[in-house]
Amino acid sequence: MYSNDTLIQHKSGGNEWISGKSDSISIEQEKIIIDLFENSYRINIDYIFRNDGKTIEYEVGFPETDFENYTKSSDGKIRNFKTSVNNRKQDIIICPADILINNSLHEKIYQFYSKKVLFKENEKTKININYEVDYSKNTFGSGYLLVDYLLGSAICWKQLEKLIVQINFHFEHYFFDEINFDRIVENNKPVNIKVLSNPDSRSFIIEYNDLNLSIGTKLKMYLQNDNFDVFGLRWDYNFEYYVYPSYCFELLTNEQLRKSRNLIYAFHGYSFKSKDLREFFGKWDNWYKPTNNFSETMFNEKEKKNLELIQQEESRRNK
Repeated sequence: MYSNDTLIQHKSGGNEWISGKSDSISIEQEKIIIDLFENSYRINIDYIFRNDGKTIEYEVGFPETDFENYTKSSDGKIRNFKTSVNNRKQDIIICPADILINNSLHEKIYQFYSKKVLFKENEKTKININYEVDYSKNTFGSGYLLVDYLLGSAICWKQLEKLIVQINFHFEHYFFDEINFDRIVENNKPVNIKVLSNPDSRSFIIEYNDLNLSIGTKLKMYLQNDNFDVFGLRWDYNFEYYVYPSYCFELLTNEQLRKSRNLIYAFHGYSFKSKDLREFFGKWDNWYKPTNNFSETMFNEKEKKNLELIQQEESRRNK
């Protein structure tokens, strides 16, 4: 799991580090680009810091976090870490830490990628960070791949004024199944959501202003593979309980839309004529029970609305 650049200070008498605090330096803008590939993903972060006070040099570190019981594993660890300040490459020092950020999950910051940064009076400082990482498996064994990023480490700065997150899919079988993308950053509502979708690529961009942060605030999404899963079936069959925002369907591939549309029929026992759909939904024999008594009158109002939104998106693409 990965985090915002944070202000750090030596703990007296030891080699561990603790978060500091600045009352004059804000993150005017942070843009996170996450490129999703089949077996790994790449993150590129551009910060614009603004110093409203006197010139000062700080030790700035990019925290790496993990659960206490998993810090020895290679799964989900950063590699090829690079950083620059005002377009100049910076050498980094890896410094150990022991900062608990989630007591119930025993999650902590266990090291920093540290560098010195001079923040000049009434000027802006640009910091870039990029790295690669293999997907972390969901700790709780559900089979989902977890993409998360600790935003809360930015609480050391005066304010995180604007956050832009762009997700680019480079593997067609992956999708995010969220009830509502408003929940991607805890306790913060986006000011804008934009989906960029065409036959060759899928991306979405989320923007936030003046984020409300605590140390544990995260950007969090669950990644699924349509060879094994279907949009609308995370943890439970969701189409009968929630109406998805239309941009959720805009982000799906044509095949993912087809499976989601037919999920509504499968849940009520529709007997499919297509062999691939019979085999696909047949994997869920605990609830998929084909019946001769199927009728669309079984759909509730939320299912009807979700079906309508899916069909609208399919029609838009076929024009």
